[in-house]
Amino acid sequence: MVTNNDFPIKIEANDRRYVVCRCKAAHRDDVEYFTSLSNGWNQRIIPFTEAKKDIIRAPRSQLDDVIILNYQALREEDQDINEDANEEANEDDNV
Repeated sequence: MVTNNDFPIKIEANDRRYVVCRCKAAHRDDVEYFTSLSNGWNQRIIPFTEAKKDIIRAPRSQLDDVIILNYQALREEDQDINEDANEEANEDDNV
């Protein structure tokens, strides 16, 4: 599929079926360039490009972004707390 739509298809974060590439203006009508890409394509290795990340993020609201960002920060904080607790427990065992 070739499109200029910012959100052409819904792609889940863990979906590996689609590759998404941005096309530079210089290659838009370059059939030889795209033929070369197609011939060298390994369909078993789907790259996770920035363009694909952008499409995955497109339907998210600002609230979704805040929730995701804060969730990740809380997870990291929780991991730090657990690591500190484990270190303290190990120190107590050694005493």
